[in-house]
Amino acid sequence: MYSATPAGNVVKLSGALPSGAVTVQYTWTYVGVPSGDVDAGGTLTNGASTPVAVSSNPADYYTTGTFGPTSGSRGRTYQMRVDFYNAAGSSISSSTATMTAETEGSI
Repeated sequence: MYSATPAGNVVKLSGALPSGAVTVQYTWTYVGVPSGDVDAGGTLTNGASTPVAVSSNPADYYTTGTFGPTSGSRGRTYQMRVDFYNAAGSSISSSTATMTAETEGSI
């Protein structure tokens, strides 16, 4: 998991591929809007909403809506779960991370 900024990407979370992992699935769960923010809207793109081959290197993205310079604080929080499966289709590893994306538009 990484954050994309104008200065480049920053890794926030990473880990080794579990031994025997053949497929992977990503599940996003909307948690809500951070306190003091307005909903950032936006879109989720999930490259592994169902199990897909690990070798395909599937990607997920959350992109906030587009706002102006005086839009104030906007945000959204999601939990992202990553499940790995072996060749038999049995779950061999599962991890969950919480991601909060916020934008600030105030001059």
